[in-house]
Amino acid sequence: MNNESFKIEYMKKTFVQEQQFYQWLTILFKLNIELDENYNYNSSDLFVVKFVQLISEGESYCEYIIPKLAQGNNNKVHFFQCILDFIQSVKTELPIEELDYLEYRRHNICHVFQNGYEIIQNDLKIKSKLKNRNLDEISTNLISLLSTATDEFKLQEKLFKKYYILIEKLRSDLQEVQKKFKI
Repeated sequence: MNNESFKIEYMKKTFVQEQQFYQWLTILFKLNIELDENYNYNSSDLFVVKFVQLISEGESYCEYIIPKLAQGNNNKVHFFQCILDFIQSVKTELPIEELDYLEYRRHNICHVFQNGYEIIQNDLKIKSKLKNRNLDEISTNLISLLSTATDEFKLQEKLFKKYYILIEKLRSDLQEVQKKFKI
């Protein structure tokens, strides 16, 4: 691949990923509103996947794209900085039990088996850590959070009311950034 073809492919990839990110956010915002108006289990599953991926993949994407946008003196840097600030505040403000629960739910939604959370692995080896955290601590956090409600459905309703406020604030903050910087 010659240098010019490489540049074109890189620009296409950058443009497509930006559009995918916007679509992803739009779906998260729509699910957030839908769940607030009328909670349902199927939409909650999709919401969990979008929300957890926002605070993981979204963080990586924002950290990657912000310096590149800043080089071109692009107003979109403010948009992505707003998202990054939101993600970082969520990671520090939400209790670790909730973050563990969200990640476990995402894993449960996306995978048939929860091997990552199992102490005994398929090869009969013993696993004690998941993403540099003790499985015992994660399990304790999940049990602790689940014990705060009569059933998981009630817990999700309670948590999603809380998340609705956070995500709705992000949506309104992003709208303000778009107006202010004419994005």
